[in-house]
Amino acid sequence: MRVKLLAFLAGAALSLNASAGYLQYDFSGPIAGSFVVHDDDLSIATYRFYAVLEGPFPFQFNFAPLGGEGADRLTSAKTRFRTEGPTSFGIYDDFGADRSMAFSIDFADAANGQYAYKATYDASILHADATGWYYAPFKGALTGYVTKGTIDPALARSLDDMGGYDELVPRIVPTYVGPQAAVPEPGSLALFAAGALGAVGLLRRRRAGR
Repeated sequence: MRVKLLAFLAGAALSLNASAGYLQYDFSGPIAGSFVVHDDDLSIATYRFYAVLEGPFPFQFNFAPLGGEGADRLTSAKTRFRTEGPTSFGIYDDFGADRSMAFSIDFADAANGQYAYKATYDASILHADATGWYYAPFKGALTGYVTKGTIDPALARSLDDMGGYDELVPRIVPTYVGPQAAVPEPGSLALFAAGALGAVGLLRRRRAGR
């Protein structure tokens, strides 16, 4: 019985270790996919997601660590969370002379265990139509949410084998920038406005009585 218990505990420890050290966040909304951060310093370990960009024509842009003829690389990282919470980041992507893209995404607290995101992009993509080849501009913003997901143990082991990071992702410890200022709810704004009007009216009555 004791041997079976020890074997069970050892198996449970191995299972925990397979996914320990990483947090995965899953996108919903116009962006689909996920990214993985370290649970200690919140640096990004890997990412794979895609989005359809608005521009002269619909274009699905895929983001994943890339090297060789082109590059898709992490360029910056910051966070508003001291412990668990998604890391905001920037990516620069190019592929030969075919495209170039500056992409950044920021996260803020939201309700129900979610985090809101706003992603901005500015891209130039080589395209051909009846008039010939030209660089089509893509510039805009995408908003949605991410939630904490569950990392695949196989992915966690793969990251461990590569030293904790996808081989094409540099280790960038995010700069802590502090929480965003809370946005007042409409009801709070109405109460504030009513209070301000009341104060103005009281001040006028006092002046009229002098």
